Amino acid sequence: MSATETELKLALPPRDAAALAARLMRVPALARATPVREHLVSLYHDTPAQDLLRQRVALRLRREGPEGAGARWLQTLKTAGDTTSALSQRGEWEMPVAGPALELHRLEGTPWPAMDPDGVLAAALQPCFTTDFVRTRWRVRVRGGAVVEVALDVGAVTATVDGAAHATPLCELELELLQGPPEALLALARRIARHVPVLPLAASKAARGY
Repeated sequence: MSATETELKLALPPRDAAALAARLMRVPALARATPVREHLVSLYHDTPAQDLLRQRVALRLRREGPEGAGARWLQTLKTAGDTTSALSQRGEWEMPVAGPALELHRLEGTPWPAMDPDGVLAAALQPCFTTDFVRTRWRVRVRGGAVVEVALDVGAVTATVDGAAHATPLCELELELLQGPPEALLALARRIARHVPVLPLAASKAARGY
């Protein structure tokens, strides 16, 4: 359940997902992999005083697939770690849950019990913003044996303030290290940049939601 997530985030020029996916397929390392598309909707939670934000923690529920009985729900807790520009290493604990409701008792063995020993934070949690995007992902093996998941995310981040919805576009590339040294992410990013204009992106989806 526990893991250290190492990823490199890159910003892309806003455009439709199909056009970006087609350009990414010109990258030789990605052309050899079969892309998988999925619709992801994530609901982030915090207290009205934004206690989790102050502790640099993100807590979300994510729906994979369309609404209905076939949807898969995941609960994820992320903690702050080392961040160098767009490259980040942080704690991540992810687990399946029954539906669109937090199951905080599942967070035993994570930093959550120490963060909220008396349950005050849990009682105050509420939804604060959503991300809704289409993800196209490739799993690639790069030189030296490293394995990287490349994910193209195109959609929006939406928050409701005083009854009005405010949205900002989401168009980014995530390179997550599954096996091997972090340098493999930088090497693959350079290869991608020969085909698609990209910029380092330090802000997470949660940061933009806030």
